[in-house]
Amino acid sequence: EYLYRVRNALHLLSTKKNDKIELQLLPDLVNIMKYTHKSSQSAELALSTTIIKHQNIIYSLTQIFINRFLNK
Repeated sequence: EYLYRVRNALHLLSTKKNDKIELQLLPDLVNIMKYTHKSSQSAELALSTTIIKHQNIIYSLTQIFINRFLNK
C-alpha cells in the first residue's frame, strides 16, 4: 500500500504516469507524503529510507516465492 501511495504522489507531481523518483521531485514528494523533520534534508532521507525498506520487503518475499517454486 505504501509504495502505491508514493506512486500516486509521483503521478500528481509529474502530471503524468511516472514511476521514477527523481531528485528534483523529492522535496515536493516529502510534502505530499507529509514527512516532517527538523531539516528538509533529513525528511528527504527519511522518506527515501522508508521507500527502500518497503522495496526490500517486496524483493525478499519475491525471492522466497521464486525459490520455493523452482525447488518443487
